[in-house]
Amino acid sequence: MAFVKKINISSEAKSMGIDFYVPFLIILIAILYTCFSPDLESLQYISRIIEFVVCPMAAWWSVYLFLNHSVDKDKTAELTPNSSPSILSYGLIRVTSFFLIFLAAFFALLISITLRYPYPYISLFNLTIIYAPQTVLYCYLGFFLMVLSRNIAIPLFILLTYIAVKY
Repeated sequence: MAFVKKINISSEAKSMGIDFYVPFLIILIAILYTCFSPDLESLQYISRIIEFVVCPMAAWWSVYLFLNHSVDKDKTAELTPNSSPSILSYGLIRVTSFFLIFLAAFFALLISITLRYPYPYISLFNLTIIYAPQTVLYCYLGFFLMVLSRNIAIPLFILLTYIAVKY
């Protein structure tokens, strides 16, 4: 577990550059749409935005982090699921740390929805039950597809196909 101490979120966020802020931008746009939506009928569109845009953005950092990690380690070690468990564990802990950051921003969106549409219409508990498992699914599915394929196009294609079929 010594590799847990090696995770430096701020330096990894700086190495991502502007790509680090993309999920925050999507969540901010969803919050603004929620705050300025005219009536209760727009709740249907907010639900679609969350389900088909915001939840899949949970995979953004997980795919990006592993892509960055595999490029760094490409010269020294082969990253496959059968390689040393420390590499896979290290990747999971990195992804989990960034996923918790995404989850905090995601709950800010859910709280803004519950404040905009009070209890008789929406509750934070219901929104959490509906959307939190989807974010977990997208985040770790993106990570494991990236581990298996080591190519960014394959996980993105599979995730986009899943979203399109679901829609």
